[in-house]
Amino acid sequence: MHTRTLSQGLGGEFSVGAGVERVMREVATDVTGLVVPSTGHFVTEEATDAITKALLDFFR
Repeated sequence: MHTRTLSQGLGGEFSVGAGVERVMREVATDVTGLVVPSTGHFVTEEATDAITKALLDFFR
């Protein structure tokens, strides 16, 4: 069975980087990836403006 989902892989430059996107691509065919510059493990806390923009762009 296939299910359509929205898939976004976000990673911090100094943490997992593009690793989240790579893992998401193993289970999804349409993945939007983003490595957020100058961030570590706590991407959402460290770069709220970048995350907000990425999410708004993703859902438009």
